[in-house]
Amino acid sequence: MILGIRADGGFKIGLGHIYKSIWLANALKGKGFKVVFLTTEDQVSNCLIADQGYETVIFPKNWSESQKIEHLNQWVFQQKPKFLVIDHWAWPNEFWSELDREDKTVYVGMDVPSAGIGHFDLVFQGIRETLESNENSSFGCRVFNGVDYLVISPEFKTLRNGWKSPAELRKVLLTFGGTDVADFSIKSLGFFSAKSWDFEINLVLGPGVSNIKSIQKKISESTLRVNLMSSVSCLPKLMTTADLVFSTAGLGTLSELALTGAPAIVVSAVDHQKDNALKFRDYGIVDRTNNPGVWPDKIETDLNNYLENPNELKELSEKWQGLVDGEGIDRIIKIFESIGN
Repeated sequence: MILGIRADGGFKIGLGHIYKSIWLANALKGKGFKVVFLTTEDQVSNCLIADQGYETVIFPKNWSESQKIEHLNQWVFQQKPKFLVIDHWAWPNEFWSELDREDKTVYVGMDVPSAGIGHFDLVFQGIRETLESNENSSFGCRVFNGVDYLVISPEFKTLRNGWKSPAELRKVLLTFGGTDVADFSIKSLGFFSAKSWDFEINLVLGPGVSNIKSIQKKISESTLRVNLMSSVSCLPKLMTTADLVFSTAGLGTLSELALTGAPAIVVSAVDHQKDNALKFRDYGIVDRTNNPGVWPDKIETDLNNYLENPNELKELSEKWQGLVDGEGIDRIIKIFESIGN
């Protein structure tokens, strides 16, 4: 069975939609689906997909959304896929309305704004509306909400609750998304280098980070002990070995923190991440977002507190309470199979 996935990534919107689409595609491929990606021209995103060996239809980056949707409609009517998955949460209503319908295709939305739900047969909303997991019907569409439907790589499930409480705060993980759109790598290094702490720092650089030379220069000019890491295939594993994580509030990163039980201080790079952090604020994170893109001074107080009271890291971790189990893709695949059969 053919299945199409329409998703984009880029410097401003990040790579989260691409990563979770690839994880879903890999699971579907294992069930016998032929997966085809339909995505806008972007070197990093296109390389991530190509590295997995998937056939890809690439839309020129100078095309309007209407042109892309017209081409998407043409592909659907020519290929008649069993499923078409669209992970493109920011489309305004006029673009959703331009989707044509092929009777033999099941239209699946991922994290869809409420105005777009009526254009789909199935919608998996993750935590867009609520953390509470439930199923309902809206505009004739089956809607699945909550943490039970978060898309996390099945390979990460073995790391569930893998974080262990340290005797003291020594190891820090810095991870700011696939593109680090707010330059938090540079900003955090400046923050740490101005203090007298002696942390072991792992700094993860996503594949879309463009200022690597500036980051390397910043490290060389400091006395910080920094291990610069790129091409990281399993971020949750690094989370389990860190005493404390600093991250942006992307949904994928928050989901992986919840899965591993790792305590974290989070900041928002862009506006929509503020909403993500707010939903998780009662769990295992300390949300220090003030203005998106700005590194907050209050983090110094947090770190001094955890240095004096490392047991509070354990207390923070325990707030995750097994919130995310990493079975989201398995649940989604079972729903696909029930329809496909």
